[in-house]
Amino acid sequence: MWNRPDVDFISTQDLPWAPVPGGQFGSGHGGGLRKTFSVDEEDGARTELLAFTNRQRGVLSAQADIFVIAGRGTVNDEPYAPGTYLHAQAMTELDWVPGVGETVLYFGPHSTPDFAAGPGSGTLTVLHETRDEWVSMGWRGDEAQPADVRIRWLRRDEAGIVFLVGMLPGYTAINEEKHPVYEESFKIAGDLMLGRRGVVKPGGYFFRSPQTWHGPLYSRTGNLSLIRKNDFGSTDYRDPLPGHDLGSLIPAFYDRDASLTPSLGPSQR
Repeated sequence: MWNRPDVDFISTQDLPWAPVPGGQFGSGHGGGLRKTFSVDEEDGARTELLAFTNRQRGVLSAQADIFVIAGRGTVNDEPYAPGTYLHAQAMTELDWVPGVGETVLYFGPHSTPDFAAGPGSGTLTVLHETRDEWVSMGWRGDEAQPADVRIRWLRRDEAGIVFLVGMLPGYTAINEEKHPVYEESFKIAGDLMLGRRGVVKPGGYFFRSPQTWHGPLYSRTGNLSLIRKNDFGSTDYRDPLPGHDLGSLIPAFYDRDASLTPSLGPSQR
């Protein structure tokens, strides 16, 4: 599941769409497309975007984390919309019926997502978008909790943790940091500067192995991301090197990119 090369980071808009292979989720009745972000070549676990318009009916062999980016419809007669999270246990029977237009999913199967007819034995959990479940990052223990960061738990079990994280405009973390766990992120909205690596925008993705230094961090407009980790983990910090500090990096990145500087004035013609 986690034996993948680091990806830090990519703009997934730059990746090509490719047909979903026959016999995998998304290929039902033809026409399904995917963008692959990262793959564990040993067990077939992968992270990708899926896009399809046709009904998908069968048994999904792999456990999977699924987040709806675009589209509406039903899964096993349960409605879905942008912001819906679904967790399928291995061998879950799915009857996925898209509505009008294209459904686009963040799709994270924990092994090869084979999909075939037959009876299923797994359970599907569906969580709809809500504003009532946002909390602070409780795993930091006695460490001060950032007031401008909130998370919404999607899954916590022996297979790992999945959550949404939101940061208010102006979020700042002046130090570089690292964690003893794998970490994967997909940017849904907003911006986040990852030190000298640059600014992640919507559609940005990274996969990090444990003990990878990153930061300092800054967000001008605020942001929302989907995060997956293999476990909870502590955080170690260090001061950034000269030229890697926020005072140097914020002007370098944000002053050169008009899309990162919101304007409340009249549109230019």
